[in-house]
Amino acid sequence: MTEKTLKQSQSDMLHTLRAEFRLEKSVETALYNFLVDDEGEVLSNQEFLEVLRAFDNWVVNKDHQPAFAVGEYRAYKDHIYKITEDHETYICCAELVDGVLISHSGSYKSGGFYHGSSPATAEQIATFKRAEHFASKGRKLDEFRVGDKIVIDGIDEIVKIESLRGSAISGTSDLGNSYSISLLGTPVITLIQTAEELQEVENNE
Repeated sequence: MTEKTLKQSQSDMLHTLRAEFRLEKSVETALYNFLVDDEGEVLSNQEFLEVLRAFDNWVVNKDHQPAFAVGEYRAYKDHIYKITEDHETYICCAELVDGVLISHSGSYKSGGFYHGSSPATAEQIATFKRAEHFASKGRKLDEFRVGDKIVIDGIDEIVKIESLRGSAISGTSDLGNSYSISLLGTPVITLIQTAEELQEVENNE
């Protein structure tokens, strides 16, 4: 869509809206896109007034829209989100996609995520937190490598990974016990120290 100047009367009204409601740029841009059609033509005055009425209803009813809190976890279309910022017209989120955390900043309050998401389940929250832990070590979720030190749920020993074959991890614990665990099921495996971190420690000694 090519950008065109709105009719002067409509442009003045948009300027008034922007000033009255202290619109942020993202909302102003969204309004502009409503005021022109796919061909870049300006709406008729009647159509323009209908848009203004819809916008006025949004302003009046915005207190009834979902209220998100920073740190809250949400789920939408099989993805898990964590609210990182909550502004008047938009939300910033971290999203877990295929085991990778991605940061977003955008006008979610005018999109499907804002209106269609639901609170994340306890299992989804636990998965997201695990992904945060792996991300803090430069890894995607459940990305293990030979040389990593791990803790296996239910086993009070630290295991150093010696081999990775398909979905199986094999290693020896600090007590000399050997373990072979599948990544496809339980128990939960927690990454304690990466091979890179161990190498760095050894280099500094």
